[in-house]
Amino acid sequence: TAPLGTQYSIFQTSLDRTLIRFPLVRIQLGPFFDVGRAGDPSGHFGSRRWMEDTGLQAKVRILGNLTWTVVYGRSLRDGRGAFYTTVSR
Repeated sequence: TAPLGTQYSIFQTSLDRTLIRFPLVRIQLGPFFDVGRAGDPSGHFGSRRWMEDTGLQAKVRILGNLTWTVVYGRSLRDGRGAFYTTVSR
């Protein structure tokens, strides 16, 4: 059900607070807010309006390079929630 398109804009902001800091591990928690829009030149695809999402994210950083992120977000337009996790370097 996600909008498709070749053109998009997204604005993201987050505020992370460090809860625990050990020599090799850091745990952070904080809210985020995203605003985005997708579309294409034909006008057949994409979002009709701006999409806004907010939620809470937790990050576990190991050795300063590896980050495991756990996110719960909610759409402000329809109230549906999503939970996902990522690992990055």
